[in-house]
Formats: sequence, C-alpha cells, structure tokens
Amino acid sequence: MSLFLRCVFCEDEVATETFFPCKHLSLCKKCCLPKIPKRCLKCGQNITSKNSLGSPQLKEKDLLRVAKRLGRDWWQVAIFLGVDTTKLKIDDESIDAVKQGYLMLYEWFRNCDPETRTHATLRAALEEAECVAAMECLSLDAK
Repeated sequence: MSLFLRCVFCEDEVATETFFPCKHLSLCKKCCLPKIPKRCLKCGQNITSKNSLGSPQLKEKDLLRVAKRLGRDWWQVAIFLGVDTTKLKIDDESIDAVKQGYLMLYEWFRNCDPETRTHATLRAALEEAECVAAMECLSLDAK
C-alpha cells in the first residue's frame, strides 16, 4: 500500500496539491492548475481552498543512507527514477554495490528537476522497486 496519494490526473506522480473541503482532488505539481477549480470533479462540491503538501528536500547524506540499504538492487531504482545507467561510468567488478548505488542516486540528484528532488519522489521509486529497507531508512530520515 502506498504511503502517498497519486495524482488523480496522470496517476504517475505523487499528489502534492489537495483541494478542500472534500479532498477528492489531489494533483501533482505538473498537473495542478494555476487557478483553483470551482468544483470537485468527483463530488461537485464547491472548492474553497488548496493545500500544498511539501516534501523535505534531499541531501547527499540521505542518498548515502539509501544506497547503503539498496545493495545490488540499485539498478531497479535507477529505472524508476529515469536514470540512464549506460551513461554511468560503473564497472560491476570494480566498486562495491553501495558505491554503485550512491553514484546512480547522485546522478539522479544532480540532473533531475529541483522540484522533484524530494523524499517523496525517491520514496515512490523505492516503493515501485520494492526496496522496503531503503524506503524505511528514508522515512526515518524525513522525521
């Protein structure tokens, strides 16, 4: 079960904007309209306000903590984060799995949109790759 709601429009991204009072309409930043809709698309109730749910920004130390828990599964997370692993200068035999995972995460960290460089984005990729230990580590870091 996901810890985060998915955007009701694209169903890919984590919802960061919720509209009140009904809370049926939850959108990601990409799908969120600049102007608040007048009515909920699901129940038709008048929308009175919008709440942005922030996600803590990641730091390099967070990446290392996650890499330590990923082990050899780092490549699966790379797929969900959209990291092209062929561009990483990693020789499978030359360095340990933690360093490989860290290099992949750092590549994502450096090249992704700063607005998506969050615990929520990384947690969603870890969840998709079923890397529970790394996901739990990230949850502890966010507190």
